[in-house]
Amino acid sequence: MNVSALRSARHWNLAYRHGATFRHVSEAERIMFATYVRVIAGETKVVDIGCGTGEWTRTLARMGATVRGYDVSSVAISKARTLSPKEAGQPSYAVWDVDSDTAPAYLKPQSVDVLSCRLSLSYLDIPRLMANAGRWLKPEGVVYVMTPVDDQPADAEPHRGLNAEQIASLCEQWRSADRYKLDFEGQTIALVLQHPK
Repeated sequence: MNVSALRSARHWNLAYRHGATFRHVSEAERIMFATYVRVIAGETKVVDIGCGTGEWTRTLARMGATVRGYDVSSVAISKARTLSPKEAGQPSYAVWDVDSDTAPAYLKPQSVDVLSCRLSLSYLDIPRLMANAGRWLKPEGVVYVMTPVDDQPADAEPHRGLNAEQIASLCEQWRSADRYKLDFEGQTIALVLQHPK
C-alpha cells in the first residue's frame, strides 16, 4: 500500500473499524515528555494531530493540559470520545484532514503551546504541517514528534516511520531540536522542536 493511500480517511476508518491499535503510551514516554516539554496545568494548550482513539490525548489532559485531538478518521474520533470520561479537564476531539482541509478556527496564529504528532507525522504532508505549526505556535511553543525510525526511502513499502534523512531535514528547520530514544535500540524516537527558522 502506498503512502498516499495511508493518508486517506477511508483507509483509517477501515483500520479503526477492525480494531487497529498502536503503540500504547508507556510511563517512560510520559516521563520523558514531561522532562522535555513544560506543561502548566490549566494554561498549556496542546493540539494532538493524528490522535487516533486518543490515548496520548488523554495522557496529555491528565498532565493538566487543555487538549484538542484531531484525526482524519471519524471512526477513531468516535472511539476517542467514547473512551474519554465526561468530566471537566478532558480533551475535545474533531475530525480534520490536516493535509487538505482548511484549518479549524480553533487554530489561531500564536495560540498553541504544543503541537503533538505521536506516530502520525510520517503519514502527513510534513512541509505543509510544519509551515502551519510555525504560525500556530506561541513564541515559546514546541512541536513534539514521536516516530519509529525507518531507514527505507520515504515512499518505500511497508511505510513505518521517518527515515534518518527526513528526521535530519525536519530538525534543520528549527533553531532548537532535541532528540531522545524511546526504546533501547533507538528504533522509536521523540523530537522536541522549537523556534522555526
